[in-house]
Amino acid sequence: MSTLPTAYIALQGARVRLEGGSLVVEHAAHPPSIIQLAHLGGLVALGGIEFTTPALIALAQRGIGCVLATRGGRVRAIVTSPTARHCELRRLQHALEVERAQAETNAPRPLEFARRSVRAKLDALLGILVQHHRTHDDVELSQPIALIRALRDRIERAASIDQLRGFEGAAMARYFATMPALCRGELTTATRSRQPPQDPMNSALSFGYALIVGELTATLHARGLDPALGLMHPPTDGRPSLALDLVEPLRHAIIDRLVLRAANRHELVASDFERFSEAGVSGVRFTDAGRGKFLGLYHATMSANMTYGTSAPRAVRMLLADIVEEYERALEPMALSDFAPIAVV
Repeated sequence: MSTLPTAYIALQGARVRLEGGSLVVEHAAHPPSIIQLAHLGGLVALGGIEFTTPALIALAQRGIGCVLATRGGRVRAIVTSPTARHCELRRLQHALEVERAQAETNAPRPLEFARRSVRAKLDALLGILVQHHRTHDDVELSQPIALIRALRDRIERAASIDQLRGFEGAAMARYFATMPALCRGELTTATRSRQPPQDPMNSALSFGYALIVGELTATLHARGLDPALGLMHPPTDGRPSLALDLVEPLRHAIIDRLVLRAANRHELVASDFERFSEAGVSGVRFTDAGRGKFLGLYHATMSANMTYGTSAPRAVRMLLADIVEEYERALEPMALSDFAPIAVV
């Protein structure tokens, strides 16, 4: 199965045109860049990107999914022409969902997929705690680290996806209880709150999670996959369940680190947030200025190079394409044993 890379265009004000067998990305303040269509598996355009009609037609004719999204990753439009590859991917997705549905939550392949995703998530949590414990002498994190490691060891013996969700929930509760020790600025929290968040830290985390889930959803569309067919997060109306599954290795390793760094460096402060009450629901959200500030921090983080595993430094945003490609390979009936979600720790 082909796993050609997904390209991202995030340079605001860029124009994309067709030239021969390539796309040319032009911008008044930057030299043009070339994307060869023969080497392209999908394309995600974030924000104010202009496409010529011939460029869009060329993408559609070659079966290359093109997703037009907001800067935050929310899908606005999809330009695609279904190919045999897209149909095969969705057939394999549906087969995996049938396995999960028929065997409740303990079907072997879905269970193994969920096991590896939860393991990668707990590795990311441990990476944050271990690093903070090593670099700050005034905090003691040995106990939560030991507890989360014990939960991680129990993952291998989990008999169902429901049991894995229990281990994940216990680890998250212990992790968020350490937040007062991790937060060294004026922003802090001791518990996870959402829908809506009840404090600035949770508000920033929720917004960051929404951004990265939106980008991953756009990437899934561009690759021809169905974002609604998840395993840890079963399908439900309007929810990108697969994106929520696949984002777990990056949710904390990228967004939590970003929010903690911004809060501890006073790049985010209390005045960047406001309390609101609408339709009987109250919570905390970004002010307009605070939201703009966070978007700048987010896009700088996603564009920065990061080294993971033994790979050369690479833009964080490209990790999303890597995760989707790993999932594509895992869909092959005999390939799930080789599925190893990327854990950035």
